[in-house]
Amino acid sequence: MEDHSASHLQEGLLQAFTAADYRVAMAGHELSIRIGRTHPELDRALGHRAWAIVTACNPGGRLADEDDNQRRQLALEQAIEEFGWPYWRGRNLDPQNAWPEEPSLLIVDADVEALMRLAARFSQVAIVTGRPGASAELRPCS
Repeated sequence: MEDHSASHLQEGLLQAFTAADYRVAMAGHELSIRIGRTHPELDRALGHRAWAIVTACNPGGRLADEDDNQRRQLALEQAIEEFGWPYWRGRNLDPQNAWPEEPSLLIVDADVEALMRLAARFSQVAIVTGRPGASAELRPCS
């Protein structure tokens, strides 16, 4: 028997992630990244390289306490550094202000499948990916 409550929760989370505003400070100011849109200024700032946005906060789409989120985010940052992928710190915002701001990382030159596995290791539901000239995409981790 299918668990409709779990699939409904997952669907709601993906909708919230699709509506979110992903921001990163670069090119002298803060850039806003939205699912389904292209981002020419970001493409230029990154030298037309593929990118992804990942957080380690609030695993499974459930609020965690601030200390736990800070520890998780630091561990994610250390893992990204071990891979040698360049990154910028960012933040994920709920336009309805129903969810607290989350720190995130915008990573370039990363293998998307490796990033998906890394995000899953931190119990994340999805990551955001983008390629030069293409719309930003939400990619579920499972």
